[in-house]
Amino acid sequence: MQLFSRESDRHHGKAKTYIQKGLLFVGVLTLCLLILEITVRYYCQVDSDGNYRILGRVLKPYHLAINTFAHHAQDYSNTSHSRVVYDEYLGWTPRVSNISANGQYCYNSLGARVDDKNPIEYKTAKPQDILRILIIGDSYSHGDEVPFQNTFGYYLEQLLNTAGIPAEVINLAVGGYGIDQALLRWRHSGRTLSADIVLLGLQFEDIQRNVNIIRSIYMPASGLPFSKPRYILQNNSLQLLNVPTLPPEEIMNILRNPLTEWDLAQYEQFLTIGNYEEHIIYKSKLIAMLTELFFPVEENSFFYNLSYEPAQLAMSLLDTFQSEIEQYGSQFIVVHIPNVIDVIKKRFTMEPKYSGLLSEIEKNHLVYKPLQTLAEQSKKGSLFNLYMEGGHYSAVGNKIIAQVIAENLIKQTDESTIQKKTR
Repeated sequence: MQLFSRESDRHHGKAKTYIQKGLLFVGVLTLCLLILEITVRYYCQVDSDGNYRILGRVLKPYHLAINTFAHHAQDYSNTSHSRVVYDEYLGWTPRVSNISANGQYCYNSLGARVDDKNPIEYKTAKPQDILRILIIGDSYSHGDEVPFQNTFGYYLEQLLNTAGIPAEVINLAVGGYGIDQALLRWRHSGRTLSADIVLLGLQFEDIQRNVNIIRSIYMPASGLPFSKPRYILQNNSLQLLNVPTLPPEEIMNILRNPLTEWDLAQYEQFLTIGNYEEHIIYKSKLIAMLTELFFPVEENSFFYNLSYEPAQLAMSLLDTFQSEIEQYGSQFIVVHIPNVIDVIKKRFTMEPKYSGLLSEIEKNHLVYKPLQTLAEQSKKGSLFNLYMEGGHYSAVGNKIIAQVIAENLIKQTDESTIQKKTR
């Protein structure tokens, strides 16, 4: 009996030890999570609409950016020197014949980005014996965060001229544009320029922008108090909605009223009601942050699946873009513009979520892809040498993109010359 009693005490002691260790582990884990929660909340920025932001991300639940929009709209109405202006056809466009407040961005009378020290005006008629290249796209193609002399358009012109190909590169890219606005921008300002080549800088976030109407619903902190045109596919044909685009004062009225009353609400992809509803798990900003970091919207395969509208719409817009450009005697080339996440993935031999869609695009369009070169360069030095603080390309990154484009164009020119000589 004494032996059994000792054995029982031993088991009881072990069980007690396990319970104590378990409680200690739970206590330490709880303390760690509490510290992380406090840290996340400390570093979060809370805007006037109650949205929590950290690491450039808005955390769920979202709140309509009514106050933020009103602030940006007021700033816009109070200045005559804003970098972009409302446009009823495009949504927004660069202020023509203007230099931005920080002196970094200069635009000529066409709204093309130019050197502020030599604000060239491009003639409609293309100069003889000059390869005229037109760049259309978003802020990456525009060259946000760097001076004109560090944009890939500027480098491309220099590289081609050095290679003995007299070239003129015109930059009509505009920050925040999707493929749809790029197409409309070309129709509005680009097609009369008689370009030999039109380069569309395709950053895959542009596919998400195609299915957005009110900019502040998609990206409240962007500072653009505008709406944009929205194409839909109807009977396999592109139909344009929200033209003329809503001016800032009308957008304010829409945001202040129940959005179910807005006649275009069904076409606003980012007005997902579930994202705006309070949920018990999002009481923790740590969980909300991890959700945004590990399941970001740009990694949502929905946007890149040809079974759904965003990818179908992108393909239709690209086909239309190429068809119209070729009708004007120009060549259409897509330049894939990878972001920092894409480059990081490539370094570790991982493919972006949109790689399947990119392959489909390549079946119908000529695509230049700098991703591999950028990834290799990032291995030689710091990845962040390629990017500026806001995520756009640095001078180093832009030069690499220009080199990839130039190499392909020079090869294309050489092949064309050989073909002519052998005829």
